Amino acid sequence: ELPVGVLNASMHYLYVNSKALELAGITDETPDPPGGKFYRENGRLTGVVGESGAILKFMAVQPQRSQEQLMAGLIDIMNKAASVGVTSMREALTGAILGPGEVSVLHQLNAAKRLPVRISTAQHAILGNEAWASAGVTPGSGDDMVRAVAWKVLSDGSNQGRSGYLREHYVGQPDNRGHANMDIEQCIALIKAGHDAGWQVMTHANGDAALDMVVSAYEQALGDQPSTADRRHRIEHCSLASSEHFERMARVAVQPSFLMNHVYYWGRVFRDNILGPERANELDSVASALAAGLRPSLHSDYSVSPMQPLLSARTAAQRKMRDGGEVLNPAECVSPEAALKAITVDAAWQIHADDRGTLEVGKKADYALLSANPWESDVSTWADITVHETRIDGSVAWSS
Repeated sequence: ELPVGVLNASMHYLYVNSKALELAGITDETPDPPGGKFYRENGRLTGVVGESGAILKFMAVQPQRSQEQLMAGLIDIMNKAASVGVTSMREALTGAILGPGEVSVLHQLNAAKRLPVRISTAQHAILGNEAWASAGVTPGSGDDMVRAVAWKVLSDGSNQGRSGYLREHYVGQPDNRGHANMDIEQCIALIKAGHDAGWQVMTHANGDAALDMVVSAYEQALGDQPSTADRRHRIEHCSLASSEHFERMARVAVQPSFLMNHVYYWGRVFRDNILGPERANELDSVASALAAGLRPSLHSDYSVSPMQPLLSARTAAQRKMRDGGEVLNPAECVSPEAALKAITVDAAWQIHADDRGTLEVGKKADYALLSANPWESDVSTWADITVHETRIDGSVAWSS
C-alpha cells in the first residue's frame, strides 16, 4: 500500500517495493536508463535498482524534504565531520538530488554562519556545464567556506556490491564482471567537457576494468595538456589499481584518492568471497601509488564508511582487517608519516587548498586539538585519539 525504498550504504543500490515501482512508472518492459540498471529475474523486476541513472527515477517522485530539513541534515553531517577533526570536506556528487540549486543551499548556510567545516563541491557531470553555468556555478566560484572546484564522473559501481567493472568475474558468479556506466567514448567526452571548462575532474572507478577505461580516457581527453594545466585531476577510490595504472596516471598528472577503510571493514570478505586473494591484495595500494610518484589522499566516502580520518591513516599504515585482525598484503603498508600526510597536506593539495593542510605562517589556522599527538603515538592507538576542538581560521567551529 505504501511505496518503500531503502538505499544501500554504498549509494549504488536502492531496494524498492512494487508500489514504488508503480509510482515511478517502472514496469517489466521499461528499458534500463543510461548509467543505471533495473535488475530482473526471468524478465520480471526484482525491486533491486542499481546506479544513479536508475536511482534518480525514484528520487524524482519521493516526497521532498523542506529546505529547513535539508539544511538541518547537512549541518548534522558537517558536525560529524568536525567532531573527528575534519576542517575541510569535499561533497562528491553535487546536484544529484536537487540539481544546481544544491550549491546555493550551502551558501545560505554559510551566510547564516552555520558551517562548522569548509566545503568544496564536485558538480555532477551528467547535468552539463550549461546547467551549472546558468546557476552561476563555475570553476572556482564561491568563497573560502564554500567553493565549486570539481567535476564528477561515475564510471562504474561498487565492488562490495559486485557492480564494480572487473576484467574477470566475481568469485562464484561466472556471468558477472559488474558493468561500466558508460563506454569509453562517453567517458572521454565527460572528462574533456570538465577539463575544457576549467574544472578539476574527479572520476569514480572501482574495478580494474573500470580503471583500464578511465585511465585511457584521461590519456585521450588530456593529450599533452597535463604539463600546462595544474588541475590535479583525480580518480576516486582507485580500488583495484595496479602499478601500471599508477605509472600511467603519473604521466598524465592524475592523482588517486583511496577509500582506505575498504581494507578495514571489507578486506576479509573481498579476499574470501568477492574478489579472491590475488585481486584483494591490490585493494587500495597506497604504497604502489607513492612509488609511482603520486600524492594520494584518503577518504571515507561517507556514508559508505564512517568519517574517521585517523582510522583511515591507521589502515594505510597497518592494513589490518577488522574481521580476524589479519594484514592484507603487508607490502602495501606505508610509513606513519606518509599515512598522516594523506589526510593532511596531500589531501589539502588535492582539493586545491594549498593554504591549508600544515600549520605554518601564512596558511589558514584550520586545525584540531586532539587527546594525543599522532606523530608521536603508536600507530595502533590512532583510532582511539579523540577530538576536543576543531577550529577554522583559529576560531572554534566545534567543541566537545
